Amino acid sequence: MSRRLSAQAIIPVAGFFVPGPAALDNAMPGGSGGMVNDAAGVTPPAVAAGPAAAVTVELITEEAALVALIPEWDALAATLVPWTPFATPTWNLTHWRHFRRRRLTVRDDLRCFVIRDADGALVAIAPMLVTKRPGFGPGVLRSLVFFGVDTNVTEFRGLICRPADEARAVAALIDALAARRGEWDWLHWGMVQHDGNARNDILARMTPAIERSVPVFYIDLPDNFAALRARLSRNTKEALRKCYNSLKRAGHHFSFEIVTEPEQVDAALDIFFRLHAARANANYTVVHPNAFAWPEAERFLRDYAKRSAARGELRIFQLRIAGEVVATRIAFCSGTDLYFYYSGHLPAFGKHSVMTTVVAEAMKWAIENGLQRVHLSMGRDRSKLRWEPHEIVLAESYQPADSFRGRRMRAMFNLRHHQPELWGRPGRPAGQETDPATD
Repeated sequence: MSRRLSAQAIIPVAGFFVPGPAALDNAMPGGSGGMVNDAAGVTPPAVAAGPAAAVTVELITEEAALVALIPEWDALAATLVPWTPFATPTWNLTHWRHFRRRRLTVRDDLRCFVIRDADGALVAIAPMLVTKRPGFGPGVLRSLVFFGVDTNVTEFRGLICRPADEARAVAALIDALAARRGEWDWLHWGMVQHDGNARNDILARMTPAIERSVPVFYIDLPDNFAALRARLSRNTKEALRKCYNSLKRAGHHFSFEIVTEPEQVDAALDIFFRLHAARANANYTVVHPNAFAWPEAERFLRDYAKRSAARGELRIFQLRIAGEVVATRIAFCSGTDLYFYYSGHLPAFGKHSVMTTVVAEAMKWAIENGLQRVHLSMGRDRSKLRWEPHEIVLAESYQPADSFRGRRMRAMFNLRHHQPELWGRPGRPAGQETDPATD
């Protein structure tokens, strides 16, 4: 729930009741101070035409107006199934606070499109920003992208709406962005349903040059773990048996612990960052990049985790042996959904499949606490497929402008995609970069 704003903290601006500067962070879920105090700015709504005729589009360019959307945004995000933290205002506003750049060499400016129906109800939010390189002056290259330009800290980026509203929301967004073609050289379309009308509309009306498919997995939980285990393959059942027996044979007795309170977050994340880095540095067949190698990523997660804990959503699962945490996984919980985020473990315990044990224990906890779904995140790998999950395929696309600058951005994307080491920082896994010149 968002915190209630006092009457003194409300300022009417451009049709919104916008929180005053002192109230901005308190309005943010889990907030406790420190948000940027920008004046609110909203472009008057434009009435969409064609397939999107039943909706209007507003453009927000200042943080105060974005903060004013928190109650509606929170309510919309809570209805999405399966739920993810990346659709929430807490994630997006915290991300903006930590990753926004304002330097001579690069500048990020807010461009958030708000889509409403004829009755004024919130249908969709497109949390976007325009990145300018250099930050000022002639010859600026402009990337219009969804929030989440980071080292894969944000796993899903795109339009925030219910699946049933996606087609009309994307149609309205296409109208809005087509009308602003002169304001961007590179456009990131975010993730939409691969087999939906929204993707077809993007391909037909905007002709993006680059597209990739993104498999996403989740499982529906039964009433007990035995029922879940019964529907798994014989090989997976054997893997579950072995992960527990391996620890027993080695004389290791474990305890399974869950961190949920704000005051416990820093200590639990200290352990997580250490084990996550250890896993990334281990000589495994499957590469696991360290998503938090850069200071801004670590600072962001600490901030968001505390806000999430204050909202009762944080779950940091830990497997402890002989007093030491040997494996851990971060998760976020909302309603009846649990989202598995990043993990880490001591490589010395990898032979005991301790991450499989953590996931199994977390599944048991979720079932015992009445949860209905576990989101396994994106990517097709054995650790997800072994749970016999449902699959959703998303499409993510990118579009250079039909101009000299657009062609430059396309060339930079290709270089960034194929040779990220030349840019002096780790890139995303193949195809996950949204801004071709991210620094």
